[in-house]
Amino acid sequence: VILFPSIAMMEAKGNWKDILQQFGKVFFRILALVIFTCIIMFTLGEYLFKIWSGFKEPATIEAFRLYTVLIMCLVVEHVAIVFLSALKLNRLPTLISLLQGLLGLLLSYLLMQKMGLTGAIIGSLIALLCTSFWFNPMYLYISLRKKSGK
Repeated sequence: VILFPSIAMMEAKGNWKDILQQFGKVFFRILALVIFTCIIMFTLGEYLFKIWSGFKEPATIEAFRLYTVLIMCLVVEHVAIVFLSALKLNRLPTLISLLQGLLGLLLSYLLMQKMGLTGAIIGSLIALLCTSFWFNPMYLYISLRKKSGK
C-alpha cells in the first residue's frame, strides 16, 4: 500500500467514488500516452529499428509492429492491475492472469507452428485480449461501484 499512498488514503476514508474517478483519469492519460507512443513507434521507431538491427524483411517488421501492439496493450492493462493491487482486490485477477498465461502458451505454440515468431506474438496478443485486458478494468469498476453503494 505504501507504493500507492493516494489510493490508500482514499480507501481508508471510504472514498470509492474518488478512487474510481482517479482510475478513470489515470487510465485515459495512459491511453493517450500509449497512442502517442504507438504513433512514434510505427514511424520513427520502425525507421530506427531498421537502422539499428539491419533487418528490413517484411516478416521482421510485422513482428516488430505486433510486438509493439502487445506491449502497448500490456501497459494499458496494467493501469487496472496497479489499482487492484493497491486495493487488495487481486485474487480473482490473478486466476484470470494464470488462465491468460496458459491460453497464451497454447495459442503461441499452435500459431508458431504455422506462422513462426509472428504466430507466437499473435497468440500472446489474443490471450491477453480475451482475458485480462477486459476483465481487470471491468472487475475494478464493478468492485468500486459495489463498494460505493451504486
